Amino acid sequence: MKEKSIHVRSRIEGRGIRIAVENASLPILYPRNVWSAYPKRLKEVLRDNLALSSTFFIPQILNTRTISYDTPRPLSEPFLFKNGIYDMSNSAHADNASSVAYVKKFMNTVASFKHNDIQVPDYEKRSSGKKSTHAIVPFTFGKESLLTVALGKEIGIHPHLVYVVEPTHAYEYKHKKSLMGAFFRETGLKVHEIKHGPGYMRYGRLWGKNTELGWGLQTTEYVLLSLPFLHYWNAEYITLGNERSCAEAAMDSEGILTHWTAYDQHPDWTSQQGLLASLMVGRKTRVISLVEPLHEIAEIAVLHRRYPEFAQFQTSCLAIDKKARSNRWCQNCEKCASMYAFLQAVGADVARLGFTENLFDGAHAHLYKNLFRGGKNKDSAHYAVEEELFLALHIANKRGLKGNVIDTFKRRTLPKFRKEIGEHIREYFGIHASNNMPASLRKRAVSIYEEELSKVRKEISKIL
Repeated sequence: MKEKSIHVRSRIEGRGIRIAVENASLPILYPRNVWSAYPKRLKEVLRDNLALSSTFFIPQILNTRTISYDTPRPLSEPFLFKNGIYDMSNSAHADNASSVAYVKKFMNTVASFKHNDIQVPDYEKRSSGKKSTHAIVPFTFGKESLLTVALGKEIGIHPHLVYVVEPTHAYEYKHKKSLMGAFFRETGLKVHEIKHGPGYMRYGRLWGKNTELGWGLQTTEYVLLSLPFLHYWNAEYITLGNERSCAEAAMDSEGILTHWTAYDQHPDWTSQQGLLASLMVGRKTRVISLVEPLHEIAEIAVLHRRYPEFAQFQTSCLAIDKKARSNRWCQNCEKCASMYAFLQAVGADVARLGFTENLFDGAHAHLYKNLFRGGKNKDSAHYAVEEELFLALHIANKRGLKGNVIDTFKRRTLPKFRKEIGEHIREYFGIHASNNMPASLRKRAVSIYEEELSKVRKEISKIL
């Protein structure tokens, strides 16, 4: 029997790009003023590359080896291949599948194109004079994007916020849409939207599947999606929220190097995303992370202590559970559980953020099951580093928080964890190396981080 081949068609339209796969026609929609200002040649280059990035993972989902495109071979192909191959083991773990099998399937996929004459943009000569201090921020209302925006404003960057609407996250969009008006009134910053129709293929939803394949290209794809905004504001930077823990990697049980947060957020990949963006628009562009020196708990501490007007809008829930219909925190996923622990540890007002339940009680203990299970894999798709969560629970306990989860921590973990607490405070409330932040920005950012975190460390030392 002849193997089924996937055919992808794409075209440029009045407000963006349309990607068609099988019987599905999926638009990518931009604000009309932003899209109309994007040059025709750049639109063609973007179309070629988004056609590939949004469908690169389909053959694996549908268990076939071939996929064809009606576009020229895109310049992003080698970038997406490296991003994809290094993400395979992470996707396999999320899908409870074999890493080796996923790597083989990815390697054996064959893509064909209309022709091999790769389209590149015309070189755009940068105007002389002062460099732009504008930055495009792929914005989520998560702790890292809120801190990026708040810090950026303080150190002289003008941020332009872009939210990518993923159709598989309907509950998430509902709550974030309701936050946008209040956020604008409080901060004066408008959140611009991209309607990402091809996101309907996330999780394999278009075909009734359930998989994480494709999510490991997310931030690389968001860099591509941000390019019309980059051009519109003549911005110099695209800022991602890749924190310290994004560098975590280890060999899995099959001997495959696994990037626990997904390779597209690894610090080694950020500069490659910047190179790809530069090639796509024909001028020097940098993809950076202002939060790269910080662990998650330190980000939350700085955000909630220095920038409360931004912190009040934080929402970091996966928003997949039905309990997310009426609350921006479903309070029934691992992400909610870890954020709750971090927020309580730094003394944030969880009720103001929308938490209505005690996530340390017995009814929520199952959300922390991976934390107390043990084993080689210290991290999961939505958890921070194990010791970071232990530290948060220890501080929360000393702040007087009660519950089954705290009791379990004190009984199972605290006796052996206690002797390393000082080391963990220095690690998780410290400032670390950053390879993806310009030196001029780093100096100002680090001075702010040190100012805030030195206070936090002193306060914690008194509590403990």
